[in-house]
Amino acid sequence: MISMIVPLAPGDESWRVLLQDIAALEERGLLAQFECLFMRADDSTLNALQIALQHHEASLVDKVRLCVGGGSRAESMNAGAQQASGEYLWFVHADSRLSLRHIQALQQSLVARPVALHYFNLKFYGHRMMWLNAFGVWLRSHLFMSPFGDQALCLSAAQFAEIGGYPDAVPYGEDHLLVWRAMQQGIKLRCTGAALSTSARKYASNGWARTTGLHLRLWAKQAWPEFVLLLQKRWLNKG
Repeated sequence: MISMIVPLAPGDESWRVLLQDIAALEERGLLAQFECLFMRADDSTLNALQIALQHHEASLVDKVRLCVGGGSRAESMNAGAQQASGEYLWFVHADSRLSLRHIQALQQSLVARPVALHYFNLKFYGHRMMWLNAFGVWLRSHLFMSPFGDQALCLSAAQFAEIGGYPDAVPYGEDHLLVWRAMQQGIKLRCTGAALSTSARKYASNGWARTTGLHLRLWAKQAWPEFVLLLQKRWLNKG
């Protein structure tokens, strides 16, 4: 079984569209091997989710679990991992869009490389300049080994526990650090080959150039020491 874990931020309503996608997949019988854990952000989000589920079939209600998470996103995802029953953990952001090709691509990727950290390519909706960011994401993840959390990371529950979960004592980039620590322990990266659609609302509201530049600076600052540590561990393993 694959446990889809969706962290929710307070006041965020983007999960409503994702829930519709999940409902459509369930109606087609495509989620037989999945469970969906929505990690609540606050009581109002929990109540809204409960009300939304009342308008769907009983099969979806059985498929979706509303769970209590921690305070930060890292704590919430770690809590979801602890409550999940699946062999694999699939961390999906609430503003992602899911369809048949994503389910099939993930399942095929897991069969091909069950012991790996799987991720998706990205495409964005909501801003005309985001084609450039999608290309940058491809370069960052394929050439520089740095997929981010919005690329729907998936790995086995055993590997997640071995890594130690998402670091929750960092100010940002817990997903980024999870990937580096996975590679430092010898876990390979594998792209599913499918592109996941996600919202560009942050870029639209905060400014495209400003947001893109900030992400690049923070990524470079965080990546360099982790890359050095990766090289050191590989050198020691060779010795």
